[in-house]
Amino acid sequence: MAKIQLVKLDTSVQTLFIYELGNFKRISYDINSPVSPAPLPEEDSEEAILIKIEGNSSTIKLGWKIIDESTTRLVENNSDSGDDELHFTGTANVKTVQEQIDFIRNYFRAKSVDDAYRLEIIYDENDDSKNLIFNGTFSQFHFDTADGENLTFNASCTFLEGTVATVFEQDGSSQPNNLAGTGGSGSMSLSWDAPLQAGASSVNDYWIYYKDISSTGNYTIVKMGNVNTTKVISSLSAGTYRVYVTSVTGSLGEGKESYGIYVTVT
Repeated sequence: MAKIQLVKLDTSVQTLFIYELGNFKRISYDINSPVSPAPLPEEDSEEAILIKIEGNSSTIKLGWKIIDESTTRLVENNSDSGDDELHFTGTANVKTVQEQIDFIRNYFRAKSVDDAYRLEIIYDENDDSKNLIFNGTFSQFHFDTADGENLTFNASCTFLEGTVATVFEQDGSSQPNNLAGTGGSGSMSLSWDAPLQAGASSVNDYWIYYKDISSTGNYTIVKMGNVNTTKVISSLSAGTYRVYVTSVTGSLGEGKESYGIYVTVT
């Protein structure tokens, strides 16, 4: 059974917090490619001229029921501070109907042009390549209730897929591809392929992020300092590590992150 998560990102596209949907009801995914018919006078429909004057877009709509929960719906924190405040002022005890709605309206409503989000449909927690990941922003949240069930709320949201940008920026690089890893005794060996698109300038560095999945701490970052696409990381404790890689291009900084993989170190 898939797990669906709403993710708030910081300005460096790292996870601030995740809200996991409970009591899931429905999802729809619309891929839009607007075409306007321009039929000629007195001609049949097969003679119509189809004109595409708008760009493509996609919209995801989700529906779920909010009820009082026995466990918190806030499931992860990767904040830089490493504390439980999750980069916001308020409670992390997101359990009751009131707490869940307050949390969504205060922290998932886009208030700034810098606010960015991710929608994740998780089929396999150990292999990101099998999951559906959408980047973009929320354009609407809707809550309704009725007499007889006013202790619960029917919730829905509309998510617009795309890249959140405040200005027209030069393109950064796409994600490194085919990240693979092999675990050993206290070490892991990693390899990956260069991005298909370097963007506005060439790649001059790779940054490796890794973290023991049993840890609540932050990711450790290894900055390669070169464009080699292999790396052995040593002096690791035994455990299972989540790993991903980003490429760095000149003054534009990091590009998109690769799919995450899981490597077991003995």
